[in-house]
Amino acid sequence: LKDNDPDFYEVFVCDADYAEVFVNDEASSEFDYIPNGAHDLGWLGNFIGNNTHLRELYLDPLNNNLEQFCRGLNRNRSIQQISFGGEIEMFQMLRPFFKSNHNLKEIEVIFCDLGAEGCR
Repeated sequence: LKDNDPDFYEVFVCDADYAEVFVNDEASSEFDYIPNGAHDLGWLGNFIGNNTHLRELYLDPLNNNLEQFCRGLNRNRSIQQISFGGEIEMFQMLRPFFKSNHNLKEIEVIFCDLGAEGCR
């Protein structure tokens, strides 16, 4: 991601707490990246925001401070498919991404109660 490698077109990100509870050690290799705290998550958002080759992004529940991550992700215009679960706050923080990314073709929301506010 950091080097904008054209061969790196998808990434699967999972919160460490989620991976510890739902994923055994053998399956944890399925995750491309498990951030170690809010600092790592912020840098990941920055790299995603600057990347022009990323097409697919899968985000399982991320429970750290999401503001920096979402601020970076909101700058990305190459993602065509995004899948995420978790809290409504993340969905709301990604409004600029959804409005500005005209390449976005597919959105999958899992394990997230959007409610009336989240659908606005």
